[in-house]
Amino acid sequence: MRKFLNKFLAIVLITIFLAGCQPTPEEGIVVQRNELENKIENTAAPADVYETPEHWTDTVTRGNLVVNIDTDVTLPDVSQYPVVKLEPITFSQERIDELVAYFAGEHKLYAWPSVFTKEDYEAQLVEAKRGQEIDGEYIVNESTIRHVEALEEKIKNAPEDSPRVYTDTKLTYQTDLDGNVNYDAGPNSLNVGVEFGDGNEATIFAQNFTEGFGNSTSFSFRLINGYTTESFYQQGLLYGDESESGFEGYGEIFDTIDIDKEDARAQAEKLIADLGINDMALAQEEKAILHSLHNLWGVDNNQPDRVGYVFNYVRESGGISGFQLLSWGSNGNEPPPDYSPPFFQEMLTIAISENGIDSFNWSGLAQVIETVSENVSLLPFEDIQQSLIDQIYYQLAPQSENEYKMEVFVNSAELHVGYISVQNNPRQAMLVPMWVFHTYETTTDSDKNTYMGNFTTYQFNAIDGGVIMPSMGVIAGEE
Repeated sequence: MRKFLNKFLAIVLITIFLAGCQPTPEEGIVVQRNELENKIENTAAPADVYETPEHWTDTVTRGNLVVNIDTDVTLPDVSQYPVVKLEPITFSQERIDELVAYFAGEHKLYAWPSVFTKEDYEAQLVEAKRGQEIDGEYIVNESTIRHVEALEEKIKNAPEDSPRVYTDTKLTYQTDLDGNVNYDAGPNSLNVGVEFGDGNEATIFAQNFTEGFGNSTSFSFRLINGYTTESFYQQGLLYGDESESGFEGYGEIFDTIDIDKEDARAQAEKLIADLGINDMALAQEEKAILHSLHNLWGVDNNQPDRVGYVFNYVRESGGISGFQLLSWGSNGNEPPPDYSPPFFQEMLTIAISENGIDSFNWSGLAQVIETVSENVSLLPFEDIQQSLIDQIYYQLAPQSENEYKMEVFVNSAELHVGYISVQNNPRQAMLVPMWVFHTYETTTDSDKNTYMGNFTTYQFNAIDGGVIMPSMGVIAGEE
């Protein structure tokens, strides 16, 4: 994995260099927020069916940047495009009790993670004294020396053992592994282990949105520590074989799956129905390797890695599925027009193997507080096409005389819904129709060597063509 990431970072640096050397374009995709909200609120129901080509093919060259487009254009099977406003919601204690009981049943709950003991810190100290691994070699520098000194100080005050402390479902403060409160928001969190026994214990985390701290209302149940999707595995192989990309043996594990995808999806949908969750649409389903939780910070789980399916659901509107903005973007402090959503989009991820439900993560809970428009007019698709080309050039185009050549390949065009900010109200978000384009990049150097670059997603407000950047959470910056 390190080799894969090192190569990935190298391409990122090349991309940054190219972007840094480009002439400043006249402007990015600029729109006026007043005009947008007036258009939404004053639009009568469109008279014509929204039209796009079934397939879009084009090649656009500007200097040493070439954009190659060859993709189907995907529209939802709807006749109306609504716009609604949302606000975050919080769990009642009764709702938390219901969720915990669904996953934990009558099994005991205990405080998790456990506080580190002297033995835990001593094991860390052995590793810390080796130094930091850089390109396969261990280097002792000022940073690693400070880390060693900090661990030695912690050993002096650490307990000899960390007995299991049984607890309940009441919200409390988040603490770190030294028992210190992480941040002064709360009590708004529940973090417990579930004593299933038989080496198969789980963790449960619940949290309520607290204004000013950039979090969201969320709930998770985990028998695993994470997963590697098949698409991420395949992307890694673009940078080398399994050994070089850090995925040694993964292909063999993927081939051992012993669960039908339709059966797994049915389990996920039953879970959603059992919990009374509404307005969520399946956005992605994928085969994945589910990584064991192991004995992590006091939980007892010795199950092996296994293969299963991961199902991602995102809030939908009017039968149009949402699209999760996963990467970091604006911090919400730019001058208008800033379309970054003020809080993270509601998302639900369920991982299922032959053992059943291995993880459930529900985050960004929100509720509709107002329907702004039942059926808003969308910008003609040819205008959206131009916005995409302009934005790619704005972000990536190298100087025409530069010896590097960059190609961008557009391989999907889909209409979803996504969050944008509400003017003068950072607590609310608007869910609007949004065009989503997936791309990947290659860079060719002066010696004609071609390198894989970034996989990038571009999002545009379908009403006016404004760029929608992923959110770091406006509310996080407000005290």
